[in-house]
Parts: sequence; structure tokens; C-alpha cells
Amino acid sequence: MPQYACERFVDLAELLDDPEACAFTATDDGDLLEACLDQASDIIYLLSGGRITGICTRTVRPVGDACRPRTGEYGQVAGWLPYFGGVGTIPLRQPNTDIVEIVIDGVVLNPAEYGLMDEHFLYRKTGAWPSVNDLTLDDSNDGTWSVTYRFGRPPDKLTRMATIELAVELANDAIGKETHLPPGITSANIQGASVSLQDRAEALRNGSDQLPKLSRFIGVFAPEGPARSGVYSPELRHGWNLVEVEGPSAS
Repeated sequence: MPQYACERFVDLAELLDDPEACAFTATDDGDLLEACLDQASDIIYLLSGGRITGICTRTVRPVGDACRPRTGEYGQVAGWLPYFGGVGTIPLRQPNTDIVEIVIDGVVLNPAEYGLMDEHFLYRKTGAWPSVNDLTLDDSNDGTWSVTYRFGRPPDKLTRMATIELAVELANDAIGKETHLPPGITSANIQGASVSLQDRAEALRNGSDQLPKLSRFIGVFAPEGPARSGVYSPELRHGWNLVEVEGPSAS
């Protein structure tokens, strides 16, 4: 599995169908190619500054804040108001937010009882969200609840083409064949022990001219480098902490 991307951007069958991979077979090279696809997907993710993720699935355990800020006339924090959770909307990650299931006290909530506002704010149509969530217990128990949802975009054709091109070059390098990879990425341990994925991505960002599909991908999706992270602000969380319990460790 990739470390950063939410999924492989290309599966093994699609890679083997591409003319660039004609020297490889699933029987002899399947494990190597799958490792290269994982690595290539992660590098593509890093090259895009995190813009290209694939489809991500997350399970979160919402916990209401104990307090929320009370702002003064000019927006400054002028004190704190109590907040008990269980009300309002819950902001989930986007784009293309899609609820898989919501479990409350071990019971799956009927989809007719909730919805999404503005495509990613989760609200309950009747009643309020639970005010407690015991994180010491599995979500199959009373006093717990969880939200499992998907978000992101599937890789487009250009992303898949760049992933195939890069994966094939990584595989060629792993078996000692000549490649078009720039210095800083060649002869790297395929399991990621010798050269970090970030180092490889940076080397490719600065030297991908001999990889036309990857070079085009960088020009389209990473013209400004890494995407900026949002500024943390308690009020933007609508009074909720979303404790993530599943998903790739670094994405």
C-alpha cells in the first residue's frame, strides 16, 4: 500500500497492458511492479503537493469541544463559551464527500436520518449528534459513534500515464537496466530505506525532462509547489474534534 497516496493510481493489470511495460510479466515481476506502483503513486502525490490523492476512505470518531471561543467586536477572543457537542454540522474533508456509514451505539444509522450541506458539512435531520464518544471503546459499544466516509478524486488519464511511466522506470532501475531517472532517485532501495520519497520527488521535480508524461503532469498539477495548508482555527471545526482511526498513515 502507498504511504502517502490514498490508493494506487494504476493497478497491476493496467500497467502490464501498457507498451512501456512490455518487458515485464505478472508471473515473474508482479511483486516488483506492485512495489513500484506504490512508490510511483506516492511520488506523484508529493509532486502534486498533495493535490492528487485518489479516493480516500476515512473513519473518524467525532468528539465535541469542551469550549468554544467568544469573539469580541473586532474578532479577538473575548472569553469562552461552553460547548457540549451534539448539535450543528460536522465539517468533513472534501472534494466529493460521500458517507459510507455512521454507527451510533453500535447501530448503523439509517441514511435517511442525515445528509450533507454544501457537499461536506454533515448534519442530522432529526435530533442531535451524540454529546459523548468514549474513545477507549470500539465503536460497536454504547456511548460511542463513528463516521466512515470517502473523499477525493480518482486519478485522471494524465495522472495514470505519469504513474505508469515512473513505475516502469523505477522497475528498470531495480533490475539494473538503463533508465531516464535523474540523479537522486536512481539506485534507491525499492522499499524506501535508502532514499526518502520526498528526496526522490524533489529530484524528479528538478529533472524530469526525459520523462515526458511525468514532466507534463508536473506542469499541469504542480506549477506552484506544495499546496498550502489551511490555517488552524477552532471555530472552523464547528466545535468538533475528528479523531481519525483508519487510513494511510501519512496522507
